[in-house]
Amino acid sequence: MAVVAGHTRDFMMFHLGLPPEEPVNFMGRTLAAGRFGVHLFFAISGFILALPFAKQMMFNEPRKLRLKDYYLRRITRIEPPYVIHLIFLFLLCVLIYRHLPAGAHYSLSQNPHWLGFTSSHILASFIYSNGFIFGDRPFFNLVLWSLEIEVQFYILAPFLARVFSISSAWKRRAIIAAGMVVPPLLNRHHGGVLFSGAFLLSYIHYFLAGFLLVDLYLSKVFSLENRRFKWDLIPLAAILCVIGFRRSDWYFDNFLPWLILIGCIFSFRGRISSWFLSRPVVTTIGGMCYTIYLYHYVMLSVVLRIARPFETHILWLDFVIQPLIVALITIPICAMLFAVFERPFMRRDWPARFWSFIRRKEVAVTPAGLAPQQAEAPVER
Repeated sequence: MAVVAGHTRDFMMFHLGLPPEEPVNFMGRTLAAGRFGVHLFFAISGFILALPFAKQMMFNEPRKLRLKDYYLRRITRIEPPYVIHLIFLFLLCVLIYRHLPAGAHYSLSQNPHWLGFTSSHILASFIYSNGFIFGDRPFFNLVLWSLEIEVQFYILAPFLARVFSISSAWKRRAIIAAGMVVPPLLNRHHGGVLFSGAFLLSYIHYFLAGFLLVDLYLSKVFSLENRRFKWDLIPLAAILCVIGFRRSDWYFDNFLPWLILIGCIFSFRGRISSWFLSRPVVTTIGGMCYTIYLYHYVMLSVVLRIARPFETHILWLDFVIQPLIVALITIPICAMLFAVFERPFMRRDWPARFWSFIRRKEVAVTPAGLAPQQAEAPVER
């Protein structure tokens, strides 16, 4: 929801004719910091994907996690909703974007070569390669750039998780910490194509923050039992630090993974933060985050037009009201999309259930209820 708020602010700045980098006021700056929710999401991904591997390697669990099962689960979980979304984007291009006034939507508006342009970018998104092929973010839904980074991490996560097989806790943590420190330093002094923003190396330190959190969590370095109100001040301080940093600060890229790590640790330990993050409404929205992520950006322009009659023309107040209206419209719509296009694929056994359904249909359409192979054989008198 922080990311949605950040994108809402960007759209509002665009409609006001203001540069997106301009802080404007505290509320504007607070919403602008919402973009760093992506980096928090990278850390959460690192935590979630590393957790089963770390349990297996640190505690020698008898049940081994097979790579085949891991990759199959990644494909069956994220790919079907993504393909459906790409079909939606293609139809959006065919029915709306190409008919807009010239220049209104990238290179697509009134473009006689719109089909080739659209197909090439949709196909690049299909193989998670817009950044590699075009050196830019996906044209029709800019936010999909982070999914391309996520997929690179999904592929490498089991191999990166081998760090948890190191028995010495301090060596293990030192290696992970080095992975959080070195990449931004290399980016600062060398850069190059590997740090262009299209490669995992530009963001690996955020995923590794999740790895270090896993290590500390499983090692019980911090207690989850004795929660205290005083620990709630630390996640709050981390949030204020994020708001205070400017987007272009190089130091920010060095410190943000550590701020995320500290914020997560003390969110576990704080009374208010742990209570809030475990509320059903929060966990339900969190469960729909993939659908919200996929669809919110293409909805924003329309939703903000609906919210425009509620403008007060007091900028700080509009930065409060408009994101609330956007959330009240976006979340119910995304909830319906989630129920139809994502939730069915959250079941681990959906491929088996799907093929079982297909086979039953095949049997139903054969003559006299015969099995398919019987129906195809010649019938003897």
